[in-house]
Amino acid sequence: MSNLFDRIKHTVEKFRAQLPTYDQPAEPELAPEQRKPPEAAMGFIPQAQMVSAITKAGRSQRLIYIRYKGVWRHVESYEFKGGKQGLLIYGWCLMDNETHSFYVSRIQEMYLTDIPFTARFPIKV
Repeated sequence: MSNLFDRIKHTVEKFRAQLPTYDQPAEPELAPEQRKPPEAAMGFIPQAQMVSAITKAGRSQRLIYIRYKGVWRHVESYEFKGGKQGLLIYGWCLMDNETHSFYVSRIQEMYLTDIPFTARFPIKV
């Protein structure tokens, strides 16, 4: 072995060869009626319709379920405001039990739920 990188690579490969291998468990077979995508159950919202869906959720006092920065959150939507990087939604996040703002353009996925909430603040959406 001529350099440090080659020696490290050789050591890692030798260590890897000693590790046991594990087979992944097979996915359970679902009945046809259970194969519905989650969008069908909760109301998946495409990016282009998020603003109107957030407005609808706020006015009907229903939670939205969003994935934001890779984290899933239940949110009560209260108000839209303009931010430096686009439109912001202000809401109450049930995960943290505090208010948060979310850029609508950065919401990765969104579902409109049937879960009602009691307004903590005036709803301005």
